[in-house]
Amino acid sequence: MELKLLENLRKQVSRKAATAVVACGVAFGIMVGTYSVVMKDVKVLDETRLYEVKTSKKTVKDALEEAGVVLNPGDVVEPEVSTALKDELVIRITRAISVRVTADGKTVDMLTTKRTVKDVLAQAGIAVSPLDKVIPAGENHLSSGDEIKIIRVTEGFEKQKVKIPYRIIKKENNAMEKGLSRVLSKGKDGLKEVTYKVTFEDGREVERQATEEKIITPVQNETVEFGTITTVATARGEVRFKKAFRMLATAYCACKKCTNKEPGHPQYGITYSGIPVRPGIVAVDPRVIPLGSRLYVEGYGFALAADIGGAIKGNRIDLYYPTHGETERYGARRIKVYLLE
Repeated sequence: MELKLLENLRKQVSRKAATAVVACGVAFGIMVGTYSVVMKDVKVLDETRLYEVKTSKKTVKDALEEAGVVLNPGDVVEPEVSTALKDELVIRITRAISVRVTADGKTVDMLTTKRTVKDVLAQAGIAVSPLDKVIPAGENHLSSGDEIKIIRVTEGFEKQKVKIPYRIIKKENNAMEKGLSRVLSKGKDGLKEVTYKVTFEDGREVERQATEEKIITPVQNETVEFGTITTVATARGEVRFKKAFRMLATAYCACKKCTNKEPGHPQYGITYSGIPVRPGIVAVDPRVIPLGSRLYVEGYGFALAADIGGAIKGNRIDLYYPTHGETERYGARRIKVYLLE
């Protein structure tokens, strides 16, 4: 009887032990299953850096904190930070860059996740016309600190009346002395209407291009003949000269009426050059004929430019005569004067 009791006791102990083992196995399975459900494998792609995170947290924000990723103002996270985590989720971060945009007289600093000029301008709501200049160009890639400048370009057309200056056409006259000339036909300026295409950049004119011309008044060129003769016939024969002049000639003497000096005056009868007056001495304008020049004066003869006079300006010459009567008889005449070589 005692043996039966011991056998029954042994069987009861075996059944309890088996039950305990089964219970432990079930508990372990529940724990493993719970772990596999709660823990998630998440990847964080931060621009070019990749983080792999195994986490039991619930949201994207939690996963970023667990990965040690710090977000800056303007950064964009996809999906949003409040999104619930799931296994094999990929979180992408696009970092914001600082860009300066200047357009229409205003400069704006902005944070953006866009990477091309074109996209940044679209984000800023800045429209660009086909004529506008975008610096750098629209497809250029941007980095933090870059600047974008928009130059507004406009075009317009203007009409303007423009004078057409006449030209002087010269012709040789082999019967005329060198230095002398004569106008055969007077010149007259013309007038034309020019249409310009005008380009402006930010309101400032940068280019003006003529696109059309219309003649209103034709130009009339002037024709002038000029002499080529370089010798003049004198009582001494042919004499060579440098240049001929047409001049208004008058006469003077050493008297008080002509020079405002009386005999006995220190400068009486003395020319501006310091030499005494005598026949052949003439007064000229030094800006036309240099003092000391040798001349041949039509109807007077050979002469020396040695004096000046208050009224002798431009193409004028004053011829010395010994007496006042001779000066009065000479009067004023149009003559030729030759500057000798």
